Amino acid sequence: MSDVTHQYVPKIESSGDHWSLEFAVRARWAEYEKLRFSWENFAPEPVDLIRARVIASYLPQVEQDDSLREFVEGQIRMAAEPAFQRTSALGESVLSEYVTSLLLSHSLCEAIINDVVATKLASLGSYEIFAFVERATFLEKWSSAPKLWADGYSFPKGGALYESLKFINEERNAYTHHKVALTLDGRRISERKVRRQSIPNMLDWIHRYLSLPYDLADLLWRTLKIPGMRYFLMGKPIRRCPMHAKDLPGEGG
Repeated sequence: MSDVTHQYVPKIESSGDHWSLEFAVRARWAEYEKLRFSWENFAPEPVDLIRARVIASYLPQVEQDDSLREFVEGQIRMAAEPAFQRTSALGESVLSEYVTSLLLSHSLCEAIINDVVATKLASLGSYEIFAFVERATFLEKWSSAPKLWADGYSFPKGGALYESLKFINEERNAYTHHKVALTLDGRRISERKVRRQSIPNMLDWIHRYLSLPYDLADLLWRTLKIPGMRYFLMGKPIRRCPMHAKDLPGEGG
């Protein structure tokens, strides 16, 4: 008779629903690259074409009204500015991509940490603890939840990776829990949460947003060797953010 004691190994099956979010985030990369290229290589319309088009829209009145002619000249000067043309042509598309990438990436980041923590706790026979993890904040989950089974886990704070984690959470909350700026009788009674940003800055943040889920998955792989994270990283569909890479173990940071 054998004295070998067989340790019980639970059979864990996961739905893997975060993959639909991953596909959606991955699809944004091509759109981001097109927008970045269009912004950086924008060719302004020549002034003579602008003048002809604007004047034509006010004919014949502009030929008989001096005040209207002065107004039209102002319109032409404004429309001829390269910065105005570029913002008019691409501003709405960049803002739309910014919000879309922000919300999708935040959802994927949260899905990853929820899946990893729930699956690990289930494998340890401690799934009931996940009810408490679910009530934690987005930042608490990433910075502390893995410590439930890995004492040595430490999220690298003070660098670009943590800055992106905080920023994406603040921006997501600002857009999904909108708060308007209000002034009553000259007194500010409510402040807006959504930040005003330049288009180049938004383009930079889109790159960081799209890279973030993969960089966080890389962190989990390097520090905890979570098998699913290795598979998650194999496709490499997105050019990773160099700023984040400096904060990963094994990188030159």
